[in-house]
Amino acid sequence: MENMQFPRIGESLARLRSGLGATQTEVAKKASVDQSRLSRIEKGEIAPQEEIERVARALVVLGSSDVEDFMRFMGREWRFVEPPSFWNPERASLDVAEETLAKIDNFVADEEQPRPLRRQIDRRRRDLERATSFLTRLKHNVAFIGDMGVGRSTAISFAYGLLVPAKADERSINRPVLETGAGGTTICEFHIGNGPEFGITLIPMASAELTGLVSDFSAVQWATVHKGEASETPRVGREVERTIRNMSGLVRRKVTSGGKTSYYDPILDLVRDCQGEDDLRARILDMMGLRRRTNTEIWYSIGTGKHQLEWLRETFRAVNNGRMSDVPLPKSIRLIIPDFGRTFGEFEITVIDTKGVDDVAVREDLDLRLSDPRTSVVFCCRFNDAPGTGSKALLEHMQQTSSERFDTGMVSP
Repeated sequence: MENMQFPRIGESLARLRSGLGATQTEVAKKASVDQSRLSRIEKGEIAPQEEIERVARALVVLGSSDVEDFMRFMGREWRFVEPPSFWNPERASLDVAEETLAKIDNFVADEEQPRPLRRQIDRRRRDLERATSFLTRLKHNVAFIGDMGVGRSTAISFAYGLLVPAKADERSINRPVLETGAGGTTICEFHIGNGPEFGITLIPMASAELTGLVSDFSAVQWATVHKGEASETPRVGREVERTIRNMSGLVRRKVTSGGKTSYYDPILDLVRDCQGEDDLRARILDMMGLRRRTNTEIWYSIGTGKHQLEWLRETFRAVNNGRMSDVPLPKSIRLIIPDFGRTFGEFEITVIDTKGVDDVAVREDLDLRLSDPRTSVVFCCRFNDAPGTGSKALLEHMQQTSSERFDTGMVSP
């Protein structure tokens, strides 16, 4: 126990104790340690070596078959590899990598060995170091990518059990927590990951990007009223228009008169009252109340009286559609769900739903996912259109830009 490099020692002891079904009181008594001290050790607040050893011996007495291996692992000196988790599935490989890197280090330092050979081996060492860094860390992503309207959000909801409790008169297709539709539904990329309680956090969209969206929206509305002045009008997605309208209060309303129903669009009056597109943009930005939109964390409260997943669905849709007065326009949204991904074992998996592909050009956010070695990509398409226009373009992009060998393999809808 000379080396204490192992991370989260207390958390590991708590996990070993939990695996036995033993209480803190039982283990503390066997270890002759005060229960409050054991609690602080398991929380990582303190790490007294002598007491840790006593707790470990107590766990052995209580029947743990992993503690002795754990103690040997804790005593291991990791000079070249970042100390991995004791439960890392590739721990044996990392153990071999540590020994191999030590041998390489000795060989490269030996000036009696041929210099060209030492240089080549040193290059291979860097490859091995990159591989060990990859295996040590257990955080990975699964990104769903595909054309607009192919059902990515629906697939994610059913694949990962993100469904509100069933009602007698409700079809299962209406139960997804994630907002679904025929495309143009989500305002940004969103992530789903594990956390201590149900909640939603978000990263606000940068001011320049937000202003650009509002500028495009303003140009479209100005061109609609002043058709004779229109030159080249930018394209604005349905999700962008919907969110800007909700945030600024410029929502179309039903009007019934003389038994007939029509729609009133307040933005038309606003456009006619403005001096130009710049004036229109400034007034819309002001109506969006950006200064008061500072809330980036929303957490479930039992006081809502709703099931957690039902609350999550309603809150996510409100954030995604700009219907919360204190929440900014998001660059990305994260849904936090306790025990999410527990079937993934030791891996900490984040599921990512990207914005739908509506062009053959490769967006920056998609290229980031495609090139990330820690992200597994799921291409989504319609059954009779596999692999889909967008997916095909992205696969070709990967073949052209990847430095590693890339095989398309079998493509299935």
